Amino acid sequence: MISILRTDMPEFLDVTKRQLQSKDYSEECVLHELLRMQHSKCCYCERKLTDLGKTERWVEHIKPKSEFKNIDGNIEWNQANAWSNLLYSCATCNRKKGETPLIDSKTGEFKLVEPSHPDIEPENHITFFVDGVLIGHKPIPGSIIGKRTVDTLFIGRLELYRAFKKIKAQIDAIFAEIAGAVAVDDIGEFETLVNKVARLTCSKVAHAGFIRVYLKLRIAAFNATDLPQLNEKFGVNFESINVTLASGHGCLT
Repeated sequence: MISILRTDMPEFLDVTKRQLQSKDYSEECVLHELLRMQHSKCCYCERKLTDLGKTERWVEHIKPKSEFKNIDGNIEWNQANAWSNLLYSCATCNRKKGETPLIDSKTGEFKLVEPSHPDIEPENHITFFVDGVLIGHKPIPGSIIGKRTVDTLFIGRLELYRAFKKIKAQIDAIFAEIAGAVAVDDIGEFETLVNKVARLTCSKVAHAGFIRVYLKLRIAAFNATDLPQLNEKFGVNFESINVTLASGHGCLT
């Protein structure tokens, strides 16, 4: 999970022009803006929503609709369907989250990681482990909301772990190419491949959160073990990979 930079409210949800209605959150203009804001990815697991059927992508209410009932028991849709209360998720994440609020509307306490909130950086709360063939989410040590989010949304998500394994294989293949460039003393190709690695961390890429974590691990291992061995074996003198990776909702050009 990575941070989402909230865009300007769609005019359709402007409460100064009209009262919002119950299904306004599902209007095509709202869905379009949510997709644009989230780079077409699930706000939680970062799957590409555009790869899923429309029945498999659902609008998320950061604070559940039920929390906006007035004294008559009717939902105040101007609040429930406010732009600041909407995100877009895959159906699996939506089902797993259920009625759990990201933010407690009474106390203001974060219950789960809210990726579009300016005071929350998801990458400070959730990371990933890579242990042989085992790959998955894990909370940052000490993060209560990170642990809650992992336990609520990501335990047992085999479809995500399969995606991570494919990404890992693709990254490992690039590092094999980097090793090949070192072996033939091709500094130009070496630098091109390193830049390619950095661009993979753009927030627009599916599963950017996992990519960022795995690349940090892979770069550290390459610099500590692979590169010294390659330099010695082939009599070259390549410097360690030193590259800035994108973070948050950023991208590298």
